[in-house]
Amino acid sequence: MQSTYSSDRLRLTAAATLAAALTWPASAHAQSDSSEDVTAACVRAYETAQENRNAEHLIEARQQLRTCAAPACPAMIQNDCMTWLGQVVELVPSVVFAAKRGSESVFDVSVSVDGKPAVTQLDGNPLEIDPGLHTFIFERAGAPPIEKKMIVATREKGQTVAVAWPEPVSPPPPAPPPLEPIAKERPIPPLFWALGGAAVVGFGGFAAFGLTAQATRHDLRTGGGCSPHCSNHDVSGLKTELILADVAVGVGAASAAGALVVFLTRPERYKPSAIGVSSVGIAPVAEGLTLQCKGSF
Repeated sequence: MQSTYSSDRLRLTAAATLAAALTWPASAHAQSDSSEDVTAACVRAYETAQENRNAEHLIEARQQLRTCAAPACPAMIQNDCMTWLGQVVELVPSVVFAAKRGSESVFDVSVSVDGKPAVTQLDGNPLEIDPGLHTFIFERAGAPPIEKKMIVATREKGQTVAVAWPEPVSPPPPAPPPLEPIAKERPIPPLFWALGGAAVVGFGGFAAFGLTAQATRHDLRTGGGCSPHCSNHDVSGLKTELILADVAVGVGAASAAGALVVFLTRPERYKPSAIGVSSVGIAPVAEGLTLQCKGSF
């Protein structure tokens, strides 16, 4: 490529010299400044176009080739530039930008290419660009920017550069307030009180009959008593009192044990709610039936 470029410069120099000689009148002492400026501009565009084309800066090369292909340039320069211009136009690729939000296409999007603004809104028109690796940044109001890197191939026209923002997710509904724990209780059943009362009566009877028996025994053994020659009649009263004391203590113990069992095994239940439903009913309406509840708050 370098040898081709050098030979082109030799041809350019010879062409420029020949053009200057042909345009120099024999009787004139100097050429006009405007003619020199046009020729110099053609030469610069000719050289710069080749440098940009070799570096694949095709957009700049195309602009320079259009300059040196103008009719005002020397014929040799003009012919070369016309040939190269057709080749460069064929090589220049283009891209088309597209963006979505979820499944919906959006167009209020601006795009910059390699840090330089490219478009302010998507319209589906292709954008010509130099081949190679490029960084595209898509921006949209209310959404984070999206960066995409992509290699744009030579000669490829209308390559799609597309991005997508996720579908906006509506915030979750606020969490309901935590339910207050339902209070429970273990009420003491009436049977406990009945058995407890029976136990008290039983132990009370045991104490009473026991004390009475002790007093009777003392009377039989001491002054005025019949001991040790007491009759059956005298002894029968003492035996009765002792039997009644034994029965009473048995009833008290059994009642106390039953009350303890009832107390320890009493069931647990929920406390009555402050909201009560006093009645539930079904009433006919125009559309059918409705459930009606009445209660107190």
